[in-house]
Amino acid sequence: MDYVQTMRDLAKSNYYQTLYLQAKEMNISLFKNDRDFTDLQVAFLNDLSFYSNLYMDLAMGEITEIIFQDPIYEDAYQQYKINKQRKDTEKANEQRNKHEQSNPSGRNKKITVPAGTSEFIFTRPPKR
Repeated sequence: MDYVQTMRDLAKSNYYQTLYLQAKEMNISLFKNDRDFTDLQVAFLNDLSFYSNLYMDLAMGEITEIIFQDPIYEDAYQQYKINKQRKDTEKANEQRNKHEQSNPSGRNKKITVPAGTSEFIFTRPPKR
């Protein structure tokens, strides 16, 4: 087994996921050094974040545990998620641009926001 797979297995484990989440919440240090991380430390932190996101999606019901059966499934799901977010952003930008072209004054401007994001709506009071 190579070190890359070993690091992924460690990052996926409940023990290191718990430490990672607690380190984020309680501002504790995962490593003895707290700056000038080695390449291995950065890769391990990246893996911890990767699996933290996967476990969050599992908890939210967006995926099932089948994803965790093979690293290829994990990577494929992550790539799918990135592509989907990119397409949603592009679609929202296209709709905003289309709306701006049809309403150049900007009055009563509405922007469509991708699902799962926050939205603030600012309106002008009508002129009297």
